[in-house]
Amino acid sequence: MVTARGVTARGAAGAGFDGLALTPEERGWLEGLAGTPGLAVTRHIGHWWRETKLRMAARLTLAVLDVDARERLIQDYLEATPCASLFFIPEALGFLDYTLLSAPEVPHVLDIARFERALLLAREAAPLPPGATPPAEEWRPEWRITPHPSAAAVAFAAPPTLLLGALLGGGRLPAPQPEPTPVLIAPGLPHLWRPATPHEAALFSRAQQGLTVADLHAEDEVLSALLRAGALLLA
Repeated sequence: MVTARGVTARGAAGAGFDGLALTPEERGWLEGLAGTPGLAVTRHIGHWWRETKLRMAARLTLAVLDVDARERLIQDYLEATPCASLFFIPEALGFLDYTLLSAPEVPHVLDIARFERALLLAREAAPLPPGATPPAEEWRPEWRITPHPSAAAVAFAAPPTLLLGALLGGGRLPAPQPEPTPVLIAPGLPHLWRPATPHEAALFSRAQQGLTVADLHAEDEVLSALLRAGALLLA
């Protein structure tokens, strides 16, 4: 009843009773709670806490949108998605996944949502152990190359420093450019992200399909850079 959509929908509240072993008195008492101030304030607190988590943990994505679109997206998400966790990261990831499917057609919003989602995952990843990447002379041709599960490459439609600077500083967002700028997000980077070269982005994308060291014998320098960043792993 606390998480049912709408704060006055008696039907939504009662629907959750199906299958429960309730006496008629218990069922009547629960149904009578639907319009009470106590349930309303409990719902309000839960709604406020979920909204607060989103505004703190997904602020870059929300900053892309104007006030009306931002409020509408938050409310639509809260109504469509039950609360799965009281913690920030799971709620933010759920919201960003919802955003990627439901956001209005606004420049940069999908790029920033992918970027912010990847940042959250990279921040939660375990740090790379010392010596995790052996020097190139020790690589074996049969070793497999796989993406780190918390790494990603995101193509920005504008230079990342200009775009992120405008979002963080409240400035005017740059116009989309004809050529996208790739960005690498990985747990081994000092600030979890950096601009990437087109060659790095292409190699990271190829690694999604599975590669070996032998497949990349001519690309040792690019492979080394992605391994040091923690974007790729050797197995």
